Amino acid sequence: MPNWLSRRVLVIALLLSICTAALAYYNLSSGGYGPTVTDSGPKESVVVTVQDVPANTRITREVVTTRSIPLQYAHPDAAQSLDEVVGLIATVDLVRDEQVLTTRLAGEAVPNRRLAYQIPEGKRAITIPINEIKGVGGYPTVGDRVDILLTQGQNPAITKTMLQNIEILAAGSMTRTQEDGQQMIVPSFTLSVTPEQAQIITLAEATAAIRLILRSPVDEEWVSVSPTTQL
Repeated sequence: MPNWLSRRVLVIALLLSICTAALAYYNLSSGGYGPTVTDSGPKESVVVTVQDVPANTRITREVVTTRSIPLQYAHPDAAQSLDEVVGLIATVDLVRDEQVLTTRLAGEAVPNRRLAYQIPEGKRAITIPINEIKGVGGYPTVGDRVDILLTQGQNPAITKTMLQNIEILAAGSMTRTQEDGQQMIVPSFTLSVTPEQAQIITLAEATAAIRLILRSPVDEEWVSVSPTTQL
């Protein structure tokens, strides 16, 4: 092959390499969508990350943005607005420029198998066993709010409203060992409380009798109630 032809082949190969590298760089810098981002056709706005987001991290406005992409590349579960994701928690690692899927997020209002994601920030979850009568017949369920009454002492006994407007995070049952050694399954409620309230409930369980009273879902007002010492 003549030298001039070899040189031409080398120049063409070099130009093709440069074009390929430029195309690859554009594809990466555009979030993996390549030149199709500018294609004509229907577009859809999706939420994408602007940086890596570790699992169990709360999503803030600084780590996400919206991007318009061809409709065929939008994931069916992708969030379409920042309000859908801000404040929620990533349940898995999210990488930069990834579409943010609602199925990978959890929070107080988003059902998830892990109870920990349903606990409001600054609160704790505590489970108490309580029989059906003292647990309003077993009617309270997840999302309901209850007050907790405490009765202690004898001659005279005293009953007072110990806590008010406590949210139920979960309802179920647990096994409890009786004085005769027999085990019995009793209803249980998992409550959302502050650390101080958790201490109060734990002490009350050990030293007094407690009862739940169910509140209306539209009634969140704190009520001042004097303790009852006699009928």
